[in-house]
Amino acid sequence: LAFDTPLCYYTWSGILAIAMLPVLLLRTLKSIEWIITLSDFSVIFIVGIDRDTDAQLRMTPPHQTFLKAYNPVSSFIFAYQGQTVFLEIMSEMKDSTEWPKAMWLGQGIMIPAYTITAFAGYYFKGENVPAFLPEALSDGVLKQVIDILICYHVLVAYLLNNVALVRLLKQEYFNGMDTPLWKHWTIAATIMAMSWLIANLIPFFEDLVSIIGAVTGAPVMFGLPPIFYYLALKKRGEEMSSFDKAV
Repeated sequence: LAFDTPLCYYTWSGILAIAMLPVLLLRTLKSIEWIITLSDFSVIFIVGIDRDTDAQLRMTPPHQTFLKAYNPVSSFIFAYQGQTVFLEIMSEMKDSTEWPKAMWLGQGIMIPAYTITAFAGYYFKGENVPAFLPEALSDGVLKQVIDILICYHVLVAYLLNNVALVRLLKQEYFNGMDTPLWKHWTIAATIMAMSWLIANLIPFFEDLVSIIGAVTGAPVMFGLPPIFYYLALKKRGEEMSSFDKAV
């Protein structure tokens, strides 16, 4: 964020965690929809990347080990894993029957955005494209702006999950939406403090997150939805169609 500021990761993450404390007062996904909307616009950051004159482009992937080749697949699964909050989002809709339209609209924007980002990054940098695309930019004001936008996007992603988790804890152990505001904030702040502590105590935290995403992402994305669908049909006394069974 600031190239000339001698602050370590622990300090920066602590500052950001403290800055998030007032936002934790927001209780519902509805209350943070404007924050999420701004986050959606913040992820467009390709402008300013110069194409390398010696960028090597391949039509087929280079020879590599299975694990190294499969790692990007895990990243793709993690990137599109939204099922962890889909039910929470649906539960707060005024008309939950409109959920399919919302899903088509959201995926219709996200898939082209992700695809264009990947193609543009590879076109500009070829095989030298970094996994974290902003690293392809030279240090300067543009990179600082982009880093700030990505930082904001990551914080909003955390807030989205925090709101859903706190809501679950309140329903299970407190008075649900009737839980006093100070208790809600205390729960949310405690979760954030524990998250910050774990992230800074574990030296291989980044690898741990990748492993957790790879192990749990696929079951959550491809396993739980059809199971829930089957159980819902069974509860209504309906048979699953042959097409759905095949899919």
